[in-house]
Amino acid sequence: MLSADRRAIYASRFLSPPGFMKRLKQRGKPRNTGPFENPVRRFVRLREKAREFSRMPPPRRIPLAKAPRYRPMMLKEVEGVPQVSPLALEKRLDFLLSAAAVKQQLAEPLRIGYTPYVVERLAWERQMRDLRKIYRAQYLQKLDEVTREEQQREIALYKAEKQERWEKRQARIQAISMDQKRRAVLKDRLRIEARVNEAIEMTRHSKLKVKRMLFLQKLQDRAQYITDKNLDARLPDSDPTDPQAKVGSILRFRLARPCLLNRDVNTELLLRQVGGAAEFPRNRNRRIHPTSNVFREAMELSYDVLPEDDDLEDVDGGDDDEVDKPDALGLTRALSNQQRADLYYGNLTGDEKLEIIEHKIGMLQEKQKREEEAKGSADILTTKMLDLLTAAKVAYLEAQTVNEMKKGIDRDDEE
Repeated sequence: MLSADRRAIYASRFLSPPGFMKRLKQRGKPRNTGPFENPVRRFVRLREKAREFSRMPPPRRIPLAKAPRYRPMMLKEVEGVPQVSPLALEKRLDFLLSAAAVKQQLAEPLRIGYTPYVVERLAWERQMRDLRKIYRAQYLQKLDEVTREEQQREIALYKAEKQERWEKRQARIQAISMDQKRRAVLKDRLRIEARVNEAIEMTRHSKLKVKRMLFLQKLQDRAQYITDKNLDARLPDSDPTDPQAKVGSILRFRLARPCLLNRDVNTELLLRQVGGAAEFPRNRNRRIHPTSNVFREAMELSYDVLPEDDDLEDVDGGDDDEVDKPDALGLTRALSNQQRADLYYGNLTGDEKLEIIEHKIGMLQEKQKREEEAKGSADILTTKMLDLLTAAKVAYLEAQTVNEMKKGIDRDDEE
């Protein structure tokens, strides 16, 4: 295998036409080049040429440093500053500007072919060149000194601006980080509060469900259904000759409860009893199974709106005796909202009530602020409760102001 440089040299022979001696060798018979050369040899020659060129390595790519994104415009250093001591320049300048320079011109030795005037003029021109060089050197040295001071000042200013930009960027990043942390804490708090509220709601629903189950169990225990087994005992008047008629009347007065007929009415069984249906339906989906689940029917009926489920606000104006009076099921009505409020807060003074309202308003405002920061908008229920408490506070303060004004007017009238 040839190296990269030798391969390039070997393939470079195809870049130029053959020389004089090569053309002499190819001039014989059969012709090796030209329009009459062998097409097979021509194909092989071109293929070998392409193969040699394909083996040449690509040109070397020299990596270059990428230019910085922000390149400040700084002063460049002064080039070509003479490295001569300023003391020597000052000493030479004092000599050229003094009378000793004239003496040097007069003391210049004569040369062959030059007159004294020409010799003095050449000395004077040499002194003028030295004088210009001294002035130029002093100017460049002073310019280099001022440039270096300006460079240091610009570098210090650039570093200060860079540090200030870095501090602002860090402050902005820190503010964003703190805002994200605060949002995460608020979201986590809302999630925890949602879970706590969910647990509280589940507990409340569980208690309500247990209450309804107990109510249904009590209803089921109280209900006395009339079936074919206790028909004579429950309805003794149906057969006066029955010996259990007296027992049935005794049971009826002892129970003192209304007896209910069995509501498990099966249409298929009724039709079958009266001769309308000879057998059960063949389709299982349309078959009505003879079941008697009173508990399930009572549970389904418990979700209906009954008279005892009316709003408790309607009983606010009534007497306590009417509220405590048992209903048809033997249960007493619950307290209304006004009565419950009087029971809880009736012993508090006006200042204590106002303090409780202000404390609750502050709690709702904090909750509304957290919801706005976390979700973007506050909950409707929170806003409604806050409006109601604010309205109650304003109404209480207005009533207090009106009472004070009335007391003042009454006092003035008495005086």
